[in-house]
Amino acid sequence: MRAVKSKIKRAFYRVRQGICYVAERPTSEDEALAAALLPPPLLALYARMAPRDQAHAARVCRALRQKGVDDPILLQAALLHDVGKTGGIPLLYRVLYVLVGRWAPWLLQRLEQRSRVPALLCPLVQLARHPEIGAELAARAGASPDVVALIRWHQDGRGAPEHLREALHLLQSVDDAL
Repeated sequence: MRAVKSKIKRAFYRVRQGICYVAERPTSEDEALAAALLPPPLLALYARMAPRDQAHAARVCRALRQKGVDDPILLQAALLHDVGKTGGIPLLYRVLYVLVGRWAPWLLQRLEQRSRVPALLCPLVQLARHPEIGAELAARAGASPDVVALIRWHQDGRGAPEHLREALHLLQSVDDAL
């Protein structure tokens, strides 16, 4: 019974998250936060993100700061953790990704491993690969290796460097809560 309640609670959370996603835009405070923490090449990456993703990233960063985090590496990673979603992935694909990930994760794994997929499925592959894509974008923009690693492993921490495990866990827990 507890497992069923947990699944229902998670489903309602995801519905609320989707509704908020549609209307969300970054505030001037979000933009100021990003400008204060990101050097110009990384700020340019942040600016390329969908407005909704910018607002989410700023919320994650502020939540970390409220927990007492002042590590610029972790805060930069928070602002850029979803930069691999750049390109404006439609909400329908984001919903489909969550549903498929929940009920048929094997399908996402198969899509992610394929070198070619039908164009209709490309947004799902981008969502599945967004940590890797984001890490590559951040590395090319001059992010520190630790920021790159936190972006790369923010979804699945397996393989993350040991010295970043605590920071990664904190980033994941805040990201999952928001």
